[in-house]
Amino acid sequence: MALITLVVGPLSFILILYSCIRLFSTRRPQNFPPGPPTLAILGNLHQLPRQKGYLKLAELCWKYSSNGLMGLQLGPSTHAVVINSWKAARDLLDQRGAIYSSRPTVLGVTIVMPPPGDYHLAFLQYGPKWRRERKTAMEFLKKSESEKRIPIDEAEACQLMYELLVEPERFQEHVLRYHGAIIMASAFGTRAKEYVDNSLVKRFFDGQDDWAEILAPGFIPPYDILPFLKVVPEFLTPWRGWREKVESVGRNQHAVYRDLLAGVRERMAQGRGRDCFMKDMLRSQEKDGYSDIDLEYIGGVLMEGGSDTTANAFETFLLAMAAYPSILKTAQQEVDGFYGSDKMPSETNEEELPFLTACFLEILRWRPSLPSGIPHATTQDDTYEGLFIPANTAVLVNIWGINHDPEEFENPEVFDPTRFLRHPSGSKRSQGEYSNTPLGRPVWTFGGGRRVCVGQHMAQKSLLLTMAKVVWCFDIEAVSAGAVDTSVDAFHGGLLMGPKPWQASFRVRGEDRKSIIEREWEKADAYLKGFE
Repeated sequence: MALITLVVGPLSFILILYSCIRLFSTRRPQNFPPGPPTLAILGNLHQLPRQKGYLKLAELCWKYSSNGLMGLQLGPSTHAVVINSWKAARDLLDQRGAIYSSRPTVLGVTIVMPPPGDYHLAFLQYGPKWRRERKTAMEFLKKSESEKRIPIDEAEACQLMYELLVEPERFQEHVLRYHGAIIMASAFGTRAKEYVDNSLVKRFFDGQDDWAEILAPGFIPPYDILPFLKVVPEFLTPWRGWREKVESVGRNQHAVYRDLLAGVRERMAQGRGRDCFMKDMLRSQEKDGYSDIDLEYIGGVLMEGGSDTTANAFETFLLAMAAYPSILKTAQQEVDGFYGSDKMPSETNEEELPFLTACFLEILRWRPSLPSGIPHATTQDDTYEGLFIPANTAVLVNIWGINHDPEEFENPEVFDPTRFLRHPSGSKRSQGEYSNTPLGRPVWTFGGGRRVCVGQHMAQKSLLLTMAKVVWCFDIEAVSAGAVDTSVDAFHGGLLMGPKPWQASFRVRGEDRKSIIEREWEKADAYLKGFE
């Protein structure tokens, strides 16, 4: 008996120890992409900051990866890979889209959405529902629909110029109103004339701030990575009150989207209002088989995709023009040379304004509105350059890292639009090397593969128009003394990247241009009254 005890005791201890090691092991799968060392239980979680995590991911990738692909272990059993180079992004997202086009489940999204939590196109799993709703979104963006929006874009941009003329101190609110108003008019047939409390456009952007907050890394407990947290009392964790906040965001978001669609229904019942995309969707609702909640979120996602990120990009452009007067001057000379001094720009295109287009591309590269992207997920095992990527792996496309890769971009932190005049991709490689580079698009800010932003051409056209108008109308300066801060510290650190509050001066470029702004505003206001 003593002998049995002597043997069984140590053996039991060894088995328990082995089980604990297996339970809390954070070893990567065999041939998984290389990455930083892990800690027991946490894996690499401790290396991912809540704010501006894209900077840390880029730093780690440049240190541990030789091909732009880095592996992370998140907790004992969750895997993620980070894409940090043009080549890896093209090879995996573009060329193997069938494998890399799904999404991981995001707890915050499923709580925010009405049950069963699968109404948001950007977060839908890859499959029939996603393909159907993406096709619907593309209907909104097809050429015939885009042509309908030209008068709306023009009128709303003229209102923005007038607002900058008469209330320059509220320019950030004007920028938000403008980008939201374009979608509200074209998708919902209603005007967003003012950015004031309780207006639909302000309710939308207030909700977007909250939406971005709860989607930021670390806001919600990582139950999927560390399941034992489910049994830890919430008051003992840093996440006190998280669920109440998420549920509140969901109620407010759904209320805005519901009210937008209800407005379309009301105008249809009264036989008034302009034709719009959501009116067409309601007419074909029964045939298409969409529920009311489906339509509410289809419209809401159009609002999100067409306003928030583009507003951030435009404000970043204003900040860059205030910081770099010589670049502003060059842009003004190009716009003046094409349109003259007696006509405000309209219906711009990249061939006519190559320098301004280069500014647009450099804004997207330099300070991307969605620097960490939205994670993809693999649907099956894959092998890339001898590295094994398991099914159900989260794939983090580090847009910031791709856009600031020193192997591709000379002085990547410098705002230099001329890089896109020297090379179509902005790369520091010579033109003769272009065929050997992995650069298949000007910038990766709109994502890639089957999840690429379907509204990128709309965004480019809208932003170019507004950029041309604002440099034609105004000299843009910062109100504060000293150099304008364009460092990453001057930008928000959450999910979306846009300038923190700053003060700008918009000095009209002559009395004749002031008169033109006022005259164009009167015509725009008369046209937009049809959406009230």
